[in-house]
Order: sequence, then C-alpha cells, then structure tokens
Amino acid sequence: MKLVLPAVFLTAIALAVQVCGQEAANEKVVEPSFCNLLPAESVQQSNTSFTEIFRFKLSDTGTPSPAVRVHGEYLTVADVTKCVRTWKFRNFEAGESFLVAFRWEHGGGWTELRITSRDYSATFPKKSDN
Repeated sequence: MKLVLPAVFLTAIALAVQVCGQEAANEKVVEPSFCNLLPAESVQQSNTSFTEIFRFKLSDTGTPSPAVRVHGEYLTVADVTKCVRTWKFRNFEAGESFLVAFRWEHGGGWTELRITSRDYSATFPKKSDN
C-alpha cells in the first residue's frame, strides 16, 4: 500500500503538467512591433494625439492580408501592411479578422498598440526597442 500512494500521486502530477503544457501550446499569441512607423514630420511636431485603426485577416499560411484603414489619417496603408506582415501569429485560424490600434501621444510618440480579434485581445505598451 505504501508504494501505491506515491505512484498515484506522481501519476497525477505528471498528468497535470501534461495538461498545462497543452494549454500553453494552444494559447493564442501575437508578437507585434511598431516597425518604426512614423507619421509625417509636421504631425510629429504638432500638438496632436491620435489613434490609427486598421483591419486585416490571416491567410491560410498565417500571413496578414493587406491592411484596410478603419480610422485615422496619419499612417499609410502600405506602411501598416508592411509592418503587420512582420508580426508572428500563433494558434489562430486562417481567415481570422483582426483590428489593430496604434496610439500616438503628443510629446511622447507611440504609447501602445492594441490587437483584437474574435477571442483575443491584448495591449502592448511601446518599449524603446520595438
């Protein structure tokens, strides 16, 4: 009897670790960056704070489709498309739609970007290296 209890306990721990590992493996993850996107110099120098919002879908290969402007006027669609195509998307379905919002604050530049889809939402603060 003394050997059965530890064996059952170790089996339960191994099963718990395996289940947690599967959940982490299926977790939806986006690895974005700001890609050195910049509005025109005149906008950077003005007293302006704004949010730019774009929409895109993932192809069968996981590559974002060309971005479509939803709101804003300071970034080009081509630059945003080029940027989001460098991002990594894990565990999302082909055809999944995303919105991305870039936030610019006067005197501070980009402060964050927010990415949302049907069952994913994350905010990424601007760091000096992204």
